[in-house]
Amino acid sequence: MAEPSDKQLLPKISIITPSFNQGEYLEETILSVLSQDYSNLQYIVIDGGSTDDSVMIIRKYAQYLSHWETEPDSGQTHAINKGLQYSSGEIIGYLNSDDCLLPGCLATIANAYLKRSADKVIFMGSSLIGNELATALDRFTPSPLGGSLDLLGGPGLCPQPATFWTNDSREAMPYFIDRYRFGMDYEFWVHLILRLGYKATIIRKDLAFYRLHQKAKGATLTPIMWSEHAATVALAMPGLTFLERAKASAYARNALLHSLLIPVWENLKEKDLKTASAKLLSIIRFNPEAFMSRKYLGAWRSLLVLMVIPYAHCMQSKD
Repeated sequence: MAEPSDKQLLPKISIITPSFNQGEYLEETILSVLSQDYSNLQYIVIDGGSTDDSVMIIRKYAQYLSHWETEPDSGQTHAINKGLQYSSGEIIGYLNSDDCLLPGCLATIANAYLKRSADKVIFMGSSLIGNELATALDRFTPSPLGGSLDLLGGPGLCPQPATFWTNDSREAMPYFIDRYRFGMDYEFWVHLILRLGYKATIIRKDLAFYRLHQKAKGATLTPIMWSEHAATVALAMPGLTFLERAKASAYARNALLHSLLIPVWENLKEKDLKTASAKLLSIIRFNPEAFMSRKYLGAWRSLLVLMVIPYAHCMQSKD
């Protein structure tokens, strides 16, 4: 009888890349997946109708892709969900079109999968962070999970490009919440662990590169991230104990306040004191508890300092 091939022995891994007008980085992303030299790979690229050179780049590597398409969609989350419909791997992950997998990433995930002690597992590795891989100095490592509240304490649970999950063919494929623009991955991890019973396995190794640049969502949608974090905590409430719900409610309020204060800090940075004060008053009007927050009081303190400085300079000039 013939020996099984590597492809038969290795778990099938499905990688989805949502793409839209990221031609500047897309080829590096695609090559980081194809150069893994992983024999049982299903690579899917879903483009949202790019108008730059993205489609040309995708066509260049089309023969190595399991599926690709380009047509208008409703955003990144929609594209990922479309990719999931084509995914048949025992392991699934998604890689944004400006991020990269590091060499040996898929082999490491496959090895962890073969050693797993449960059917439903979410694998969390570390990710390098920077503008370019060659100069990346920062690192994002996954948070240890001791209980439900560790999941809900903040959106920085694990680095998205270094996170993969098993596909339990006996159950319906879980999908991301379409209306989320930034925190859909965080909500998805919480959903897998709290509602579907997935076990988290932390891998102490750099598996991916998360690119920071001016057009990246992480640089432009921070307030939305925190508001979606608050919504995720609210969705998780039914599965918590009474004490956990009380603490999680505090987390949610803090996340929502954080999302509201970010534009205020931007106004203060630009010395737009009138707009900053109006926003601070609006926050306290709709959320009186904010007055007990150090972050809120700190914003007022900074506003008053900026108001006093010109007055002090004026008094000094008169003297």
